[in-house]
Amino acid sequence: MRKRLLYLFLFLTFISCSKDNSNPRPIGQWDDIIKLSQKEATIPSTGGSIEITTQGDWWWPVDARLDNNPNYDFSAINLLSGNYTFKEDCVQIERKDFKTIIITMDENNTNALRTLLIGLEAGDYFDHIIVKQPSNIN
Repeated sequence: MRKRLLYLFLFLTFISCSKDNSNPRPIGQWDDIIKLSQKEATIPSTGGSIEITTQGDWWWPVDARLDNNPNYDFSAINLLSGNYTFKEDCVQIERKDFKTIIITMDENNTNALRTLLIGLEAGDYFDHIIVKQPSNIN
């Protein structure tokens, strides 16, 4: 009798753990509602700006890291407003309107490639922009 109960328990456990393929997305993940015009860009070593547009207008930055340094703080900015500018070190991030973000980087006088990562959020959808800037020192 114990053996049958053990087999029944194992069988029920196995059935309850089977994967349901009818809903392949986990609950809580949204589709891309930001729809970036590009997710990667390069700014010349001499400095400059790029403009990235979105199709969605309900998004905000949640992270900005230059060379993996997370010292950027957005706490003093109303991130849901349609227009703001954030400047830190050699980087400026401007939300021109609800669908345009302008990223400006000063001249790269370091000996290394700069990599800027900007994380964006819209509800339960997360995306990012990666901007690279080569060194201006040969």
